[in-house]
Amino acid sequence: MRGYGRWALEDKASGTMIGSCGLWWPGGYPRSELTWWITPQGRRKGYALEASRAAIRYGYEQLDWELVETHTDDDNVAARALVRKLGGEPIAREVFPDGIERDVFGFPNPSS
Repeated sequence: MRGYGRWALEDKASGTMIGSCGLWWPGGYPRSELTWWITPQGRRKGYALEASRAAIRYGYEQLDWELVETHTDDDNVAARALVRKLGGEPIAREVFPDGIERDVFGFPNPSS
């Protein structure tokens, strides 16, 4: 256990699970990351943005991380758009253990 993980996301009105978001460090990967997924019926409603903002705050304020990061596949247009909305800035390009080369983005600390 590393003291953090992903949260289940649910629609408040219906109680239906619509995704997951949080901080994690996949086994064998060189970096931690902010990660999320949203079900098709939950997309384009702001859930990923709201949850990601909370996870970024948690990383900085509760875990005292120096930098909250994410890495995205080049063809994941929706993820890259969310990273931009969150203020993500490119900090590296790396080949990950699955053999895929990805951009790594750092997020600003909302308290700064």
